[in-house]
Amino acid sequence: MTIPIEYQDIIAGLSKATNEERIRWTLEQFGLEFEVAGFKLVLDIGNDYERKLAYVTFALTEKNGKMLDIWRVDEGSEEYDFLYDMYLRARRKALGIPQRLDSIREELRKSNILGQDIPA
Repeated sequence: MTIPIEYQDIIAGLSKATNEERIRWTLEQFGLEFEVAGFKLVLDIGNDYERKLAYVTFALTEKNGKMLDIWRVDEGSEEYDFLYDMYLRARRKALGIPQRLDSIREELRKSNILGQDIPA
């Protein structure tokens, strides 16, 4: 499946806003999500073991989690790499990876000895 026509501008906007760090993605039970305009948008990845394909799913839900719409793009589809990259960027933001890397860089810059002491 490809990105449905009615979602294409939304997905492009989400990708741009994710790049600009304007979305507060959170890692939840069913994937990465955030609330907007009274709804939740959920982005996740998975594997279809029968068909041996990875995929990216996108869901629109009510705030209470009630599913309104869901679709997926399979690996090998023209848009898969784009969506998978957006998922990875959003996941890094949700987990605070940029801040964690900044902390590591700071430690590398200022510390002479790194790591824990190993008991004798």
